[in-house]
Amino acid sequence: MKKVLITGGNGVLAQYVKKSFTDYQVLAPGHKELDITNDRLINSFFEKNSPEIVLHLAAKTNVDECEKSPEEAFLVNGDGTKNIAEVCKKTGSLLVYISTAAVFDGNKEVFYEEDEPDPVNTYGKSKLQGEKYIQEVLESFLIVRAAWLIGGGKKEKKFVSYVVDQLDKGAKEIKAVSDKYGTITYAKELADLIKELVL
Repeated sequence: MKKVLITGGNGVLAQYVKKSFTDYQVLAPGHKELDITNDRLINSFFEKNSPEIVLHLAAKTNVDECEKSPEEAFLVNGDGTKNIAEVCKKTGSLLVYISTAAVFDGNKEVFYEEDEPDPVNTYGKSKLQGEKYIQEVLESFLIVRAAWLIGGGKKEKKFVSYVVDQLDKGAKEIKAVSDKYGTITYAKELADLIKELVL
């Protein structure tokens, strides 16, 4: 049975990945158990557990918080990803990195993977840095860009959950921006896709 490591094991997507990878031995440590910014801890974890596949989900994803603390965003999304890539190179583990559509500038209706990334915010820039580190360090890897992840019900604490919660509370009006457009990604479907990619 193959051993799979999920970084960011307490996140919404990780919960669906765990359910999708039932025929694998899954390790899903949270931030306290596996701080991806601590390369010594990462190396020790890999030496002890020897995962064959690494699904790198750990990230700083709150766009507003990334703007307020850009150093932390680049530390986690950039340097933390580089740490994971380097240990994957050392151990021969397959790395699957969950990135974001925010690596693009949003100035087109539809983007393709061949389009040139041009992020406009700190979150997108830090995730793109993670992509670049992976491409520099590894020869074989998978980068999956997702947008507007939903799922996880009230635990998710994202916009769709906010709307549902407000409706449950009897809200007559819900305030939201009207100048943003995108395609949602259901976390369960993304988890199933990731499994198909690594088979």
